[in-house]
Amino acid sequence: MSRRSAPRRKVEEIIHSPGYGSTLWHHFLECGHIEARKRRAPAASIGCEACGTEPVAVPDQERDRLLAGYRLAEKLGIDPDNVEVTLDDRGRPVYA
Repeated sequence: MSRRSAPRRKVEEIIHSPGYGSTLWHHFLECGHIEARKRRAPAASIGCEACGTEPVAVPDQERDRLLAGYRLAEKLGIDPDNVEVTLDDRGRPVYA
């Protein structure tokens, strides 16, 4: 399924992860999925390719964990794949 034919979802937050030759913009969507693109989407809603192929969204606690990891990676200027975050019962970061 292409981005144009994918169901459109509202963008809740956008995080930029810089890298030499591999800059990505991570778009956190209302459905719980994350769309990684080479450019920032100018629209308030974008096509979610994952919703077209996968019916189950990411659980809220997993989404919070991923979002905390992306934010930490953005502040440190490193690749988000190098960050792993553990949350407590209340959803607060405990270990990274």
